[in-house]
Amino acid sequence: MTVEEYLNKSISKVDGKTIIITGANSGIGFHTAEIIAKKGGHVVLACRSKEKAIEAIDRIKAVVKDANLEYVIFDQASFNSIDSFVDNITTNYANFYALMLNAGILRPEKETFTKEGFPLTVGTNFYGLHHLMERLYPLIQNTMDEKRIIIEGSLVTRAAKYHGKKYDLIKTHSSTFHAYNISKIGVENLFAKYAQINKNPNLKFMLAEPGVCKTNIIHSFPSWIIKPANGFLKSFMHSPEKGSLPSVHLITEPHSNGDILLPRGMFSIGGFPKKRRRMSKRTTRFASIINDAELIIKTNLDKKSA
Repeated sequence: MTVEEYLNKSISKVDGKTIIITGANSGIGFHTAEIIAKKGGHVVLACRSKEKAIEAIDRIKAVVKDANLEYVIFDQASFNSIDSFVDNITTNYANFYALMLNAGILRPEKETFTKEGFPLTVGTNFYGLHHLMERLYPLIQNTMDEKRIIIEGSLVTRAAKYHGKKYDLIKTHSSTFHAYNISKIGVENLFAKYAQINKNPNLKFMLAEPGVCKTNIIHSFPSWIIKPANGFLKSFMHSPEKGSLPSVHLITEPHSNGDILLPRGMFSIGGFPKKRRRMSKRTTRFASIINDAELIIKTNLDKKSA
């Protein structure tokens, strides 16, 4: 089955519904935005810069002539930008139907820090998302309208090792694969936290895993993994468009709070979406990462304000 056939057979229209997608100018976020636009959705692309957002909008409109698109500025590496984003969407897009939290970085070339002083990879992917959810959840937890929060996970969590807050959440260098790995463990635990505490049947937290796509994600792995595995992985990797299908399905089709979709192929590297029964034991084993992060955030911000 081709992606186009799958979209025609398994993906419903979302005419007029507002879907906000962070990190929508490239990769999984971009292809999700394009597909949702094809299905009639009002797509709000949340990007770090106006230039990247407009470029993405132009690319989508070249394919979907009548696409209903807007953009907002969003930088998950900045708590101030996150605060502005939450204020913006709860004021101007309060009736949004779905929010896809896809923004993040893979592996910066050199050690860099967020505006709050956290290592860039963990600071953006995990601390930034943690702050966003802390701000957003109280504003939507009692919603009377259906809202879906789709969080983008990763299969790299299966290789994760969490040694404790001092080693992983403060000292980790952003240029290492381990930092990305830990950040995604944190992301999946954030999903688990909010799916568990949410008691509102109108609000749904869901997780999408894209598998391994033919994008620059493969370059986030250490060279000792890439070289022997490259030929093997190429046989199973799929396109970013196909990798976006778990997210698309969670946006458009009937789902329950806590649902997880991932590719159905070998090791979940590629294939069309299927449902995972539960969070992996490896992810839930590291649930303390949330408490560790909250302590570190408080300590770090207290130091900056002193």
